[in-house]
Amino acid sequence: MLGSLFQAAGDLLGGIAGYTSGKYNADEARVQARIALEQAAEAEARFRRDAARFQGTFRARAGGSGLTAGSFLDAETSNIVQQELDALTVRYKGALAARGYRVQAKLYKRQAQFALAGGYLSAGADLLGAAGGGGSLLMGGSDTPGGAGGGGGYFSSPANTPSGGWV
Repeated sequence: MLGSLFQAAGDLLGGIAGYTSGKYNADEARVQARIALEQAAEAEARFRRDAARFQGTFRARAGGSGLTAGSFLDAETSNIVQQELDALTVRYKGALAARGYRVQAKLYKRQAQFALAGGYLSAGADLLGAAGGGGSLLMGGSDTPGGAGGGGGYFSSPANTPSGGWV
């Protein structure tokens, strides 16, 4: 009986520990998602600053060489479009990383909930097993007919069973 109680307590504490751990991991994953978005925003801003410097240098060199129309405008437009696409790619990669962390946070949260439920169920099963198997909790006796463990439980004698025999 005492072993079953300790087993139930251990299962319950294990479930609580699993829940606490999963909840902590979920919180950390959400923090990582926020950090990924912040880092992506900073990387995008840095990329845009560098692109603006490059564009200024490109204009100065093109103007110094006498290019003002035609191929210069085509090249400038192409550079601007490509720089914008690259900046958006940096943002998108950050958003994907953040999404991955948010999905992981949901998984950790779900694992935490399952760990807690599993702890409760295991503890309950241990207690029911102790009650039904050894008769020690609900039946007040031992495994032997007549409740040799003392006191005799509900099913401890043939007279208490529906069929008149031992259970």
